[in-house]
Amino acid sequence: MLRKKVVIGVSIVVVIVILALLAFLLKSDDGYDKGAGNSSGNIINSGMIAENDEYVFISSLSGNKNGIFKKSKADGTVTKICEDRAIYLNFYDGNLYYVNLSDNGFIYKIDDDGDDREKKGDFENCEYLSFLDENIFFEFADSDSGRIYNPYKIDDDFDNLVKLNDDDVEGLISDGEYLYYSNWSDGGKIYKMKIDGTEKIKLNDTYSGFLNVYDGWVYYINDNDNYKIYKMKTDGSDNAVLCEDSCGYFNCDGGYIYYSNNSDSNKIYKIGVDGNGKTKISDKGGSLIFIADGKLFYINTTDGNLYSLDFDGSNEKIVIE
Repeated sequence: MLRKKVVIGVSIVVVIVILALLAFLLKSDDGYDKGAGNSSGNIINSGMIAENDEYVFISSLSGNKNGIFKKSKADGTVTKICEDRAIYLNFYDGNLYYVNLSDNGFIYKIDDDGDDREKKGDFENCEYLSFLDENIFFEFADSDSGRIYNPYKIDDDFDNLVKLNDDDVEGLISDGEYLYYSNWSDGGKIYKMKIDGTEKIKLNDTYSGFLNVYDGWVYYINDNDNYKIYKMKTDGSDNAVLCEDSCGYFNCDGGYIYYSNNSDSNKIYKIGVDGNGKTKISDKGGSLIFIADGKLFYINTTDGNLYSLDFDGSNEKIVIE
């Protein structure tokens, strides 16, 4: 029995060492995690919120102030770090990357103090920028395609640009193995493909938008059914309506969908991913819903300011005064 305990103990130590080694290998020389730069739910909402261990990074495009800000997780202090009008924020390998609306949608990089500002690549009008495991995914319309936005990937050092296919795509997001998107070349139906562009598969036959991949399911807004939220497994099976409300924007976290309810003046609601437990959590009208630092963020449709609140609807307030 003692021998068995020793073997089990040694096995546990080996596993811990392997996990520690894998964690080290997934970090840069500066110690930053090189996993995902932002969540797919935040990216689909234009990525105006991102985070690292110390800060929530905020792009403010309307309301009281404009530019890129960082909010300390320790004491709540908000500091402006850049004047750029930015979307699709990703914190990756110690730097903040974003699509710069102040410069025709090119990709830029700054550090977490706003220093070392640099344009990366030569891709104009980029959308749905995301970083994942040493790959960068985005879509843009090159000069030969007109206004058709094709999906691309590039290494995280901005070398080896690869066009993944010729589809006109919207809402390019990833679960790590596959990329998912609405294919406007085929009536807005949802497709997925391997992150190298192979194995393209159609998942549904509905005009669909606002994809969100969460815990093995694809959630989306069904444009053909009064903008209701639908869900299906990532292989396209079990496709069904989740909620009868007309939805504008939504995000997923902790087993819930948080959404702006068009059926109730865009007020913020939540509902379980199983379709139960629908609850109104804010009487204010909202759009572009983000999740970071254990809180919900949204753009107020009346005053244009960014608000935050707890998942139960408490502690609602303007983020940038």
